[in-house]
Amino acid sequence: MSERAERLAKYFLAHRRVTEDLAARIPDDRVDYAPWPGALGVGRLLLHIADAHHALTATAAGHRPERSEGAAAPSERPAIRGHLGRLAEDDAAAIRSLTDEQLRQPRPGVTGSGRALTLTAEEWLMVGREHEAHHKGQLFTYARMNGVEPPGFIRP
Repeated sequence: MSERAERLAKYFLAHRRVTEDLAARIPDDRVDYAPWPGALGVGRLLLHIADAHHALTATAAGHRPERSEGAAAPSERPAIRGHLGRLAEDDAAAIRSLTDEQLRQPRPGVTGSGRALTLTAEEWLMVGREHEAHHKGQLFTYARMNGVEPPGFIRP
């Protein structure tokens, strides 16, 4: 196992565990909350975080990303939490399986906006981490707007 891959997996999980904790703090009656019309609600945003990271991890691992959106209903908090946890374990295992050589390999992929890019496997993992951190920040704001105190931003 690559030490670098293990560190990347641990760092991913340090963010994901906070996202899961935040999902647990959101009251059931606020899962559909969106701050403006057209914004993703809390549940949809949580599913988007999980599914996008899963797709980016697949790209880093050299696999075609699977579409898993819709695996949980955006208004069913227990299903959302289960989906976050399942994909976290899958993604951490996929990251840990990468060798140092594989982390340096260029991988073609497509961003959420449809832009084709070729990045190294490690860079795709960094995109996934940054994407999760971005949306986790949104969820912190959503939580505070609903009287929920978010956890710390990262869990070492």
